[in-house]
Amino acid sequence: YWKGDGRHSPVDLSYGASVPLAPGRYRARFAFRSTPPRRDVRHTWGRFAVHGLNDPQALAEAPIAPAPSTAWREQALEFALAPNAAIEPQVVGADAELWLRRVVFEALPPDLAQP
Repeated sequence: YWKGDGRHSPVDLSYGASVPLAPGRYRARFAFRSTPPRRDVRHTWGRFAVHGLNDPQALAEAPIAPAPSTAWREQALEFALAPNAAIEPQVVGADAELWLRRVVFEALPPDLAQP
């Protein structure tokens, strides 16, 4: 949970836990809900990212997509791995109040993978 106070952000809300994955293409699905910011301090609701463990360079990242509803929803990031790797989902809080339920990694079949 992040209280959505951009004056005290950006704040790393999730990092350090990793999942071992084999080479291939993946989709990380972040299940969350958020509220529109009460203040627009950072001009962002926050950010989702996927990193190799202890790697500062993101394999994929995107700002949290604004939405008028506070219902639970998902936002996905796609990425590729060449060698086996420990993958770390990261959530950065900013202006929006945010609840993260889970992050699910799913392998993409070759016919759905982007070149």
